[in-house]
Amino acid sequence: MSTLADEVQMDRGQLSRKMNAMIARGLIHSEPDEDDHRKQNIALTDAAKSVIEQMMPIMQKRQALLVEGISDTDMKTFFRVLTVIGQAAEFRDIS
Repeated sequence: MSTLADEVQMDRGQLSRKMNAMIARGLIHSEPDEDDHRKQNIALTDAAKSVIEQMMPIMQKRQALLVEGISDTDMKTFFRVLTVIGQAAEFRDIS
């Protein structure tokens, strides 16, 4: 859970609630790891794969519209700044 929470940049408690909702909706399947019962193995269900398949063209079109008119140079600058902010966020010791 910690690894996934870090990857999606979400609080572990919030992620746990979201995953439980996805399990209830039949979108993911979760089972204890055979070697380490503290871990869960998570997989998308066929229902989730179907939702992704339906939504992907819509998401790709929206993404294209969002960046339309932004130059390659500006996009590179934007992603460089996001990378710097992301790296700084990993070391957010506010003491």
